[in-house]
Amino acid sequence: MVVKGEALIRLEAERRLLDRYRAEYGRLAGSTDHVRAVRTLVVRHKRSYDTMVREARDHVLRTLPDGQAA
Repeated sequence: MVVKGEALIRLEAERRLLDRYRAEYGRLAGSTDHVRAVRTLVVRHKRSYDTMVREARDHVLRTLPDGQAA
């Protein structure tokens, strides 16, 4: 099920991924655009990204006003 906050959750997870792999992102972004660089990081570090999505989901859902998560 996709919730209204799913886009916020994915953005938060991507932000965390970029923070953790900043040097690798810098190299990728130097040779391609931002979207492809982020997509490559997600594929290369799938387990870390999945963990970050779970953590971000908890964080984002706590910040949403009541009733917006469903």
